[in-house]
Amino acid sequence: MTIFIDKSFPGGNITVEQLGEQELLLNPELRDTEGNWFYWSCRIRGVAGKHLRFRVEIPAQRDYPTLSCLGPAVCSSGGQWHWNPLALNSPTSFEYQFADDENEVCFSNTIPYTESNWRQFLQEYQLQDAELCRSRAGRQVEKLELQRGQGQNQFIITARHHCCETMANFVLEGMLLELLQNWPDFALLMLPFMDKDGCEDGDQGKNRRPYDHNRDYRPEGSIYPSVQALREYVPRWLRPGARLFAFDAHCPMLAGNQYPHWTETANPLLRSRQHRYAQCLQTVQTAGFGFHAATGTPYGVGNNAESRPTACNWFATLPGIEFPFTVETPYALCGSQCGVYDYVTGKPHSVAAPGVSPHGQIVLPESARNWGRDLIRAVQHYLEIP
Repeated sequence: MTIFIDKSFPGGNITVEQLGEQELLLNPELRDTEGNWFYWSCRIRGVAGKHLRFRVEIPAQRDYPTLSCLGPAVCSSGGQWHWNPLALNSPTSFEYQFADDENEVCFSNTIPYTESNWRQFLQEYQLQDAELCRSRAGRQVEKLELQRGQGQNQFIITARHHCCETMANFVLEGMLLELLQNWPDFALLMLPFMDKDGCEDGDQGKNRRPYDHNRDYRPEGSIYPSVQALREYVPRWLRPGARLFAFDAHCPMLAGNQYPHWTETANPLLRSRQHRYAQCLQTVQTAGFGFHAATGTPYGVGNNAESRPTACNWFATLPGIEFPFTVETPYALCGSQCGVYDYVTGKPHSVAAPGVSPHGQIVLPESARNWGRDLIRAVQHYLEIP
């Protein structure tokens, strides 16, 4: 039977470089990405009963990691996504044993999340979103607005400024559920797909030329319709006198950074509130992701500079802002060690991740939702502390 590989589905991204009987060489499509990145997603047919080796490489840099430490995410036709069960993985290759009845299997560097997943979630909980604007390609950019009580605590929650960072959407689902089920008074504005076209087309999104969506919050205006529309809409949505919590959900690099972490803002007052919230998050967490409050990337260190026109830095300028928070959730595994910054020596070092087993905690949709619940539960704890 002939092996057939394609990307003809939402979020698809792959190029076939070589197709052999026992080994396949695939390339992630970088499209308009500046430099290298690692997103790919494909479907394969005609492989029932075969044992194959896959190499997923970027031709310009063959050793650039394209796989998590758990290998690829896998989904047989009609099934649930999981991580490669063989564990015969390297940063750029994996093996897979196809069952005799596995006629169609999807592989990806991450568990995908596109508009159809969002629609299914809304239907399950009988929720209705609306349109923020239309994307460059004419797609609807969704916004979800909810309010309970007086809405004295407002939440702006965004994801997919970098469209390849799919696990962030499962985190958003958990945040939303925690608010719905346990908060009697809140107002929510949620944007699940800031780069809607990239999510559906299967782009990398990160480092998109001339710059990506999370570098589009510039004083002179924005080039992406979703970012410009959000900047125009939020001032009208904000309630005078209400307290605002703003979250932007991301995923980090595949190699290293296998722990949840956050980013300091430039404003000293907001930065102190971020640290207080991070302590609350470490205290209340139940998802097992091993969050450590000291994993914040310090302001002024590395690429965390005030001049970055990011969503989080824009959030910091909004009226009523209590704190902005960019949270990075690993794609596949939260390890037993996390990186923290020593403010005395000015150097990072590793410490044990709180409550994580030596084997780490696997990131799956349900555990990511639980982590999202932790993020909101930590806000409640923050509000309860004098």
